[in-house]
Amino acid sequence: MNELTTTWECPSNIAIVKYWGKRGFQLPANPSLSFTLSQCTTTTTVKAFEHPGRRKPDALVYFEGEYHEAFSQRVKTYFQELAATHRWLKDYDFEIETTNNFPHGAGIASSASAFGALALCLTTMEQKLGPSSFSDEAAFFRRASYLARIGSGSASRSVFGGWVIWGKTPTLPQSDDKFAVKLSDENIHPVFKDLHDTILLISRDTKKVSSTAGHNLMNHHPYASRRFARATQNVLSLVDTLRFGDWNNFAQLCEAEALDLHAMMMTSNPPYLLIKPESLLWIDKIREARMKENLPVTFTLDAGPNLHLIYPEAESEKVKQWLDYQTGNNMDTNLIFDRMGSGPVKKL
Repeated sequence: MNELTTTWECPSNIAIVKYWGKRGFQLPANPSLSFTLSQCTTTTTVKAFEHPGRRKPDALVYFEGEYHEAFSQRVKTYFQELAATHRWLKDYDFEIETTNNFPHGAGIASSASAFGALALCLTTMEQKLGPSSFSDEAAFFRRASYLARIGSGSASRSVFGGWVIWGKTPTLPQSDDKFAVKLSDENIHPVFKDLHDTILLISRDTKKVSSTAGHNLMNHHPYASRRFARATQNVLSLVDTLRFGDWNNFAQLCEAEALDLHAMMMTSNPPYLLIKPESLLWIDKIREARMKENLPVTFTLDAGPNLHLIYPEAESEKVKQWLDYQTGNNMDTNLIFDRMGSGPVKKL
């Protein structure tokens, strides 16, 4: 009986231009642009046991060492969706062990790192079964991004390091709706090649409205078409900003995108609110520090109340001193420090 085993460590990412709204089968209603983190990662080991003749693949998922029924069901559904075009999956049963090195509810996209790691494991197994499937390394990671997208849209971006775009974008011929692509480092100004992302924990509570439900509410949103057009334009603007190193423009675009995302939630039908009063207090503090103290720090938000403070490496000590003062020397419990990373790592 043939047995395959592989392990990948995959980081999460933080989107500056947000993906919010779907079309078709797990395709984005607008392009998004993110940078990949380095410290907040998921490590996943996949063992595949050959079992020919099955009509659909089976999977057992162990999260942090314990069997997890909900994750197992989600992965089974994912595998069944893939098996229509990746028929080799039907011939195997899977045992998956996965761990995160960051806490649940921390405002970090765990589905991005989780499905990124899982997709990389599956792509590695596919490569072992048929080495000719991939002409080069670029083809390998395109396939991994494609597979990751089907599990979680933002996961398509996590299989690459640096700045990554997902979604067809005017003037960027390499961009695609079905997989993400990495922006060339040659087109990134040095100030944007080593950004820090410090996550300010406002709440660890489970979101009252899931991201899946939020995406679905965009289907009949009164401002959807305007939002999608604005996001596309913001991607184009951000690409230029990254090339020329305009920090002030970056900060304004970063914050506008974060607030746009939450405005879509507040104007959905039914409307809902994920941001907290303390989130707004910190937004005021961050803006005041940048505008009045010339502190080069900006913020973004994912679909939740926790803030991501973004700032360049050259100013990191200054920003950390400001944070230390603002948190009352309590940074260890309120903050998670991360920064831009180079992408996933194969462990086995």
